[in-house]
Amino acid sequence: MELSRRDFIGMAGGAGAAAMLGLFPEQAQAHANLPASVTDAITHRTYDGIHSWTNWLKKYGVKGFFCETGWPNSSEGKRFYDGTTTSDIPQWRTLGNKIYSWFDASDVWVTYWTAAMTQGDSIWKVYTPTDESVSFANRVINKAYGQAAVIEAHRSTRAYKRGVNINGGELMLGMSDFSNQNPGVYGQNYAYPNRGSLHYLASRGHKVIRLPFRWERVQPTLTPGSTGGSLNLEEINRIKKVVANARAEGLGVILDPHNWAGYSFASGRKVIGSPGLPIAAFKDFWWRFSKQFKDTLGVAGYQLMNEPYGMPGGPSQWEKASQAAVNAIRSTGDKQRVMATGYFKSDRVPGSGVFGFVQHHPDPWIKDPLKKVLYTTHGYWGHYGYDWMYNESNAYWKNKGF
Repeated sequence: MELSRRDFIGMAGGAGAAAMLGLFPEQAQAHANLPASVTDAITHRTYDGIHSWTNWLKKYGVKGFFCETGWPNSSEGKRFYDGTTTSDIPQWRTLGNKIYSWFDASDVWVTYWTAAMTQGDSIWKVYTPTDESVSFANRVINKAYGQAAVIEAHRSTRAYKRGVNINGGELMLGMSDFSNQNPGVYGQNYAYPNRGSLHYLASRGHKVIRLPFRWERVQPTLTPGSTGGSLNLEEINRIKKVVANARAEGLGVILDPHNWAGYSFASGRKVIGSPGLPIAAFKDFWWRFSKQFKDTLGVAGYQLMNEPYGMPGGPSQWEKASQAAVNAIRSTGDKQRVMATGYFKSDRVPGSGVFGFVQHHPDPWIKDPLKKVLYTTHGYWGHYGYDWMYNESNAYWKNKGF
């Protein structure tokens, strides 16, 4: 079984990265004075969402990292669920090019979701292996889909890095009871990219990869309610090997605990800030992890957490937790970049990711003595992100007033 983005999000107990419903203050702006590139409702909504965030970055003079974006990949226009075909792929690619052009103008780092070693169809894949008969960990990513032409046309500069996510380290393939005591078998339930895959991605012009991993696999000794536990050095060494291989190919690596602000114990999942997973435990993880990677060449930065949500106290609690993590990282003498993720979603703000970033965080919140912080978010662009076709999504957002 292959886990799609929807599966990943579902395992976190949420409705998904694309549950982006309703209008927001930044999106419900006057329709006048829009650029010529805004030609329809879905582009209008996308433009407003992205520019609410990039204008926030500009206002405060801070840097940004758009850690995930995506649009359908099939040149035949395969629909994600029922297999029907449409001719809307050129429309998505046109929108994708506009999105990357807006990011270019704002000096924003971007990593596309995703380069994948897994089997099966997924509209999110931009690069995959051609030979899936070999074992999971030995597959080499060497095939490009239609989105590649768009994202490869927008190269890295001195001001920002561009690249892709490589999913694999966060996967739970074939697992129904994942936890720190049942983390899965390496090479079967999950795997990190090999040197051949990294070489291929570098050959396509990418300069950075975002590498997801699971907190439970890196720090399996954590117990409910505790504030620390030793790291799994075998897992740390697997990640270090990826970083070394990537550096040899000219790629930087952004290290990403892909956990939605939670941790799965054998007794159940707990979220940061709850009695079962105090902020001190999150701080301890970053203190220990930082000591392992602070001098590792090839690390492009630490993303503190993927898609934090569901925390008691919401965005304000996440701001406290992420600041505690930065404090822990700097306390080790670590000078690596940190990527401070925006709170992903909450009941009081309709929408997720980029569409709620400014409402969740009116002001920058990280105090870093080195001032090496990139504020991070992501976005997907259809109605429910991926299971509507372009024209359906456009009609939906037009009906919402865009």
